[in-house]
Amino acid sequence: MEILLEPTSNKLLVGVVEALQDLNVMTGTFSLNDHFAIVLFDSGANYSFISTNFLPLMNIKPSVISPGYEIEIASGLKVLTNMIVRGCRPELEGHTFIIDLIPFGHDSFDVIVGMDWLSKLRAKIVCYEKIVQILLSNRENLEVYRERLEGNLKQLKTMKVNELKLEDISVVREFPGVFLEDLLGLPPSREVDFHIDLIPGAMPVAKSPYRLAPTEMQKLSSQLKELQEKGFIRPSSSPWGTSVLFVKKEGWFVPHVYRLLRAE
Repeated sequence: MEILLEPTSNKLLVGVVEALQDLNVMTGTFSLNDHFAIVLFDSGANYSFISTNFLPLMNIKPSVISPGYEIEIASGLKVLTNMIVRGCRPELEGHTFIIDLIPFGHDSFDVIVGMDWLSKLRAKIVCYEKIVQILLSNRENLEVYRERLEGNLKQLKTMKVNELKLEDISVVREFPGVFLEDLLGLPPSREVDFHIDLIPGAMPVAKSPYRLAPTEMQKLSSQLKELQEKGFIRPSSSPWGTSVLFVKKEGWFVPHVYRLLRAE
């Protein structure tokens, strides 16, 4: 779609064109308020729009503006609107931007990004290469690439022009001695492997099971029966006597099993 603005009024003209083949526009998918949106970058559009079908996902209440706009589509139908959605957050390559969008009932795209947003960020559209270049606050360029179409799949790729250096990472700057300039491979094997040596023939400690009071035994029996009926546990046997200790939790008890081994 191509959106034009007559300079003498607030009347917008919306004409349907083959946007995917138009060298003046770029289409793709990017994150808008944590929702993937099909977007059209159009240098011929003076304002930016959001589809009324996509608007409920934004969870943002539109604001009333005055004067409003009169939108005229190709069929001659005119639509009046005095609403605008402020503070929408498109995200590209980890960079979050702010854009104001006018709700409009177009179905081809979720979002149409026009010259109001592109000029504010001093963005450039390289028509031949299908690239949108956005100037960041640190004077670096963020380039948004359009992938080749495969069937009905449309997708945008983003990358920063400047390559990230090792010293740009905050953790590396805090601990410069830990990170080598060249990582030659995996860390070398340790001289001594950590392990616990058990005494040969060590057996569980011979001690009587923890003595339970009748009330505690009844609670344990009822809890085990309930867990077994729900399928959380099943009957099993152990060659050793199992020590059970009740640990008080809020509103209930949890049995903890303790088994001791002699270690060096």
